[in-house]
Amino acid sequence: EVPGAGVFAATESGAVIHWNGTSWASQPVSSGAALRASCSDLAGGALFVGDEARVVHWQGGGWTTDQAGASARLRGVAALGPASFVAVGDYALRQFDGTDWQEVGSGPPKALNAVAAQGGEAVAVGRFGAVMERGSDGSWEAVDVPHFEDLNAVHLAGSGVLVAVGTKGGSLIRSSDGVFRSVATGTLNNLYDVTGPSATDLYAVGDSATVAHWDGEVWTIVSEGRAEVSLRGVARSETGWMALGIPGVVAGPFLWVPEFVTPLAGGPWVDQRFAWNQVGRAPSFYSLRIFGGSGEIWSVMAAGWLTDMRLPDLNALSGQPITPSGPKTMLLTAADRPGFTIDAYDNSVLGIDGWKAWIFALHDFDNAAAAEGDLGGF
Repeated sequence: EVPGAGVFAATESGAVIHWNGTSWASQPVSSGAALRASCSDLAGGALFVGDEARVVHWQGGGWTTDQAGASARLRGVAALGPASFVAVGDYALRQFDGTDWQEVGSGPPKALNAVAAQGGEAVAVGRFGAVMERGSDGSWEAVDVPHFEDLNAVHLAGSGVLVAVGTKGGSLIRSSDGVFRSVATGTLNNLYDVTGPSATDLYAVGDSATVAHWDGEVWTIVSEGRAEVSLRGVARSETGWMALGIPGVVAGPFLWVPEFVTPLAGGPWVDQRFAWNQVGRAPSFYSLRIFGGSGEIWSVMAAGWLTDMRLPDLNALSGQPITPSGPKTMLLTAADRPGFTIDAYDNSVLGIDGWKAWIFALHDFDNAAAAEGDLGGF
């Protein structure tokens, strides 16, 4: 998130997209090594880092590309000042002084996954509970903490409070008195990002569409399931919360991502039926679009809760192969749109301008080869 400029996101192919509060648009950045982390540059721009020490910088007027020293997989970046950055990665800890990128000392003793900076303080976290802090003299030192699982993300929440999350749902909290403690989040899913406006209002996201909220005292699971959505980033824009991942986008106040019962991922489509588990609050509507063969097969709109649906067997009714065999994909959209009524439905409700929260998720099914592998696990 860049204050006043919206939300930027990057992809494994090294591309960058931008959310302006209404729509997504690709950015004029040449594809290349994967971009894995980003930060605001504190001057109205955005900085990305990634594989091969690739650096991509947007400063309002355009994009520039650089390399942060020798080739390395960089996984985290933070701004120390308007022209000063620190990037971390696989046994890499590098700082930019406004002119050049330099390795800090001989590099960290462990691979680092993320770094955060605020008010002159900077903290990096990584493998096996590694934590490194930047001193007032610019040097970095390892810190002993009561946590031994990988930490994937870290957030400095002000007043000395630090929140880090990682594998198996682990979290590391540093309270305002400087004491670290390991705190259970209530999930065993890997968590990949954490952020929020204050020490009492933070969201973490991760595998299986997991969204967890920290209120300063305890974690509460907002969303969790076996959904095939791995959320890798969360940001708070002027229009609300947004979590992005593979292969979905979830916006807040968060709706729970459905957990499919039938068909399972890659599994057979039996009796033209769809069913999923859905908890939390009901969306205003579901939009289901099913694709197969060379185009769209079905489009369904339903108001409120929809957890079990059987479509007509068009092939049996018509005696013609209307519904093609072979792999199919459902694009499921659930949205919170105040004032929605199914009786007054038209395509204008699909414009996200009036949405307060939404989910986009892809579900692949009816793939015989994949189904054999899925069923073999039961």
